[in-house]
Amino acid sequence: MKLVRIIIFSAGLFISLVGVAALLSRFEGLFVNVFARNGFITDEGRLFLRWMGWISAVVGMLVVAISIRYEGFKRFVGLLGKKIENTGSVRWMVSVCVLAAVLRAAWVLYIPSLPVSDFAWYDDRAWEMVRGLGFGHPHPTAYRSVGYPVFLAAIYLPAGHSILAAKLGQVLITSLFPLVIFGLVKTTGNLAAAKLSALAIAVYPPYIFSTSLLASENIYSPVLWLSLLIIYNGWREKKRRLYLWGGLVLGLAVAIRSQGILLPPLLLAAGLVAGADTPKRLVSAFLIVIVSSLAVNLPWGIRNYLVFGKFKPFTTNGGMVLYYNSASGSVVEGRALDGVWLEQGYNEAERDSKFFRLALREIAADPMLPIRRAPSKFARYFGPSELWLAQYNLRETSRDLRFESLVYNFVNYLSSSGYVILFLLFLAGLVGGSVKNPLRGYMVMVIVYSLLLVAIFHGAPRFRHHLIPAYAVFAAAFAADKLKKLR
Repeated sequence: MKLVRIIIFSAGLFISLVGVAALLSRFEGLFVNVFARNGFITDEGRLFLRWMGWISAVVGMLVVAISIRYEGFKRFVGLLGKKIENTGSVRWMVSVCVLAAVLRAAWVLYIPSLPVSDFAWYDDRAWEMVRGLGFGHPHPTAYRSVGYPVFLAAIYLPAGHSILAAKLGQVLITSLFPLVIFGLVKTTGNLAAAKLSALAIAVYPPYIFSTSLLASENIYSPVLWLSLLIIYNGWREKKRRLYLWGGLVLGLAVAIRSQGILLPPLLLAAGLVAGADTPKRLVSAFLIVIVSSLAVNLPWGIRNYLVFGKFKPFTTNGGMVLYYNSASGSVVEGRALDGVWLEQGYNEAERDSKFFRLALREIAADPMLPIRRAPSKFARYFGPSELWLAQYNLRETSRDLRFESLVYNFVNYLSSSGYVILFLLFLAGLVGGSVKNPLRGYMVMVIVYSLLLVAIFHGAPRFRHHLIPAYAVFAAAFAADKLKKLR
């Protein structure tokens, strides 16, 4: 117990010192670099630092006081844990989903940002479909996945070209996301962990901030995890029809972001290691998952073959992404080369195939090339910044620089600190073994899947959006175990 008290005391003292440093502006340069990457900080930004300085100083002193009065803190935590466990599951989940919806809707209404870059691309494709112009006008495209534009088009069809309606549609889908995670963790029998996991998904800051953007990750994550829940239940209950339904839902996720097709082999490996069923039955079950998920995307692949003369089941940008992330190219070089091939008359699918061949030739000639590029990708992937989720296009649509600076700093602080806390709890839960097999192995394979995406493609923090629930599961299980021990 003395060691725990020393750790709490040290953490409180550190937080207090950071707060005092912010108040004295000793670390202003550091804060500018971390929280104001636009290269300047306004008076409102400095006001924010002072405000956060006072909060950090007060919170740090409170933590120091807790370390001194540790026994009283234990009793408080014990009562809290008991209250969480005794709260009815239905009442808890209704409250969590309502909280998630309120937080997301408030942010969407408060930040009236317009889509730019990738988000504008999705918006354009959706509105083209509603107007009967096809997918890509006047030049058909499959550069990005079709699933998310179809979701937007389904909203635009009755509501018109309303960006707000699209965002509120995302609010509806994402506010139900905690239910999926609750259902998954509840299978372990740890009800407190299930409730805390759902709560973590509801209040995790980047999940709230992302709803103001027309980003495919908003829909991909809930659909992907719904498929994982169904497949996992098929695994536990040994029911092939659940594998079929899980594969169909996974097919929808793959239509939104094609990387999901890499998951079934990894989940099969987890099942074999955990001994969930005989190898023969597991292999046949996961063949059902793969075939059914591919069947969902078959019409899109046929469309691409008719348009481009090549069978591309998902997208036509994988080759370029592989080239400038795992071979010798860069984004600028990739786009320049793409422009040259376009002028030479190669269509979109042909250019994608040429990038694939070029990247594979370079990797074959220098197999260490992807390995040398991996550390920088992983550093970005596991870094604390999820700025893109909240602020990527605020600069393009905000007319009030003072407001932009204040929100810019505030959102960065919440996103970065929220991610760091959740990631540390995740590591504690992962090492501590709080989630037992087979769910533990299942979650680990989801993490391995994300790491493979980084190793093969790129490590932008936005691509861990789907990984956060795995963090939350381990973190909540760890917290739930500690609540029991403290009681």
